[in-house]
Amino acid sequence: MGPRATTHSWAIAAAFVLCLSLGCCNAKLYTREQWGSQVAKNKTTITKPVKYVVIHHTSVPPVCLTMLDCMDYMRRVQKDHIEKSHWDDIGYSFCIGGDGNTYEGRGWGVVGAHAPNLNNDSVGICLFGDYTQGLPQPAMLNATKALIEQGVREGHIAQDYILLGHGDVNPTACPGRALQEEIKKWDHFGTQTKPTTTTTPFTPLYTYITRDQWKASPPNKTESMVGPIPVVVIHHTPNFTSCQGIAECSKTVREIQKAHLANNWDDIAFSFCVGGRGEAYVFEGRGWNSRSNFTYNQTDHTLDICIIGNYTTEEPSEQVLRVTQLMIEQHWKNGMLANNLKLTGHRNLVSNDDCPGHKLQEKIQKWKLFNADMSKPNPPPHPKPNPDPADPEGQKPSMAAPTAVWTMWHTAAILVFHGFLLGRY
Repeated sequence: MGPRATTHSWAIAAAFVLCLSLGCCNAKLYTREQWGSQVAKNKTTITKPVKYVVIHHTSVPPVCLTMLDCMDYMRRVQKDHIEKSHWDDIGYSFCIGGDGNTYEGRGWGVVGAHAPNLNNDSVGICLFGDYTQGLPQPAMLNATKALIEQGVREGHIAQDYILLGHGDVNPTACPGRALQEEIKKWDHFGTQTKPTTTTTPFTPLYTYITRDQWKASPPNKTESMVGPIPVVVIHHTPNFTSCQGIAECSKTVREIQKAHLANNWDDIAFSFCVGGRGEAYVFEGRGWNSRSNFTYNQTDHTLDICIIGNYTTEEPSEQVLRVTQLMIEQHWKNGMLANNLKLTGHRNLVSNDDCPGHKLQEKIQKWKLFNADMSKPNPPPHPKPNPDPADPEGQKPSMAAPTAVWTMWHTAAILVFHGFLLGRY
């Protein structure tokens, strides 16, 4: 193969990257059948047209660049949503790949599982990649806008729809700070197009860290739990000190999970952990859809929230208290927690256990939902950490996924080099 072939390969690679960078590639829509979807366990028809469009990112996995990679991502995300989250299908209505194409999720006319309290009146569009710092490629943004326009044109989305980021309706960092700032510039964002609306977008006051992000080990098994949940139980970690920063707190949550697994529990015991000094973070434990490890006489249908640290004598920070209250309040309002919700400390439900520590107990018993009049069976003990936990990954912060721009130029370089080799040999 001669110099012309080499030049041709280089030109194709450069044109591919330039096309995605400028957003000029023609987007295609790939159906569920085309990307190899599982059959949904159940479908609920949505009333059209829907009022809201909610934008998401995946954070993990990073952006995909080819049709085959994006189809593989779709299958992986669907499998995760069905097997780990116990949903009937992939949560999103549509996904946008780094190749600039659109991939059908639940599709038009089907209730999604992506934005609590808005699932029955929204379309959820997820852009593959982490957009905390960098923006998606223009081709991805253009495909998103084109999909919304199609939805309006075909009557799936209301003419006066409201555009929101996931963090506007649920306490989460999704769709990433950079993408959130971008969609704020788009038509129909927030309540700007209809000032009389009673819906006020929620601005997240803390960072939500998923199991993938803090590098959780897979659970041995899960037992599903259906809301609304009637009781919230507050814990502390007598064998683990308070932490600071995402990297240090992620390491602590991994150590907590490791201690719980060593105690022959199926997973980290708690539904969520809250940690941090200065800025507080919420770490996903078993989450909303899986029962915690704790069983009480009155109910085993509880949300167990652990505030990281030993609060027998140490005062909990105002930040972790505020974030814990905010999380409870938001999910009580959106129906995931029962209207007659009760909140209590672990010590109020069990015998011979100081948890959540004297200082933290003093704080929570002043909260308006607090209820100490609950029965006390014998508790599972809080396991101690291993003497020398092996956690080489925890010694340094996890690296963010590469941005879409860097990944695409890296791909182009590989293609160019491949063309050079073909030209030589």
